Amino acid sequence: MILGLFGLSWSAGYSGIFALPDTLWTVWGLEGFVYYLPGGVLLGWLTERFRW
Repeated sequence: MILGLFGLSWSAGYSGIFALPDTLWTVWGLEGFVYYLPGGVLLGWLTERFRW
């Protein structure tokens, strides 16, 4: 969740530097939630399941 917020804020910061549409940066920022949230849940589940 926190990594997704960081990704969204980084994308918002870069939108002023590169001349791409703001909606594109927003979509790229929201993609962080699509990748990081399930990945974090899966990693947590695997860590609990295969604890040494």
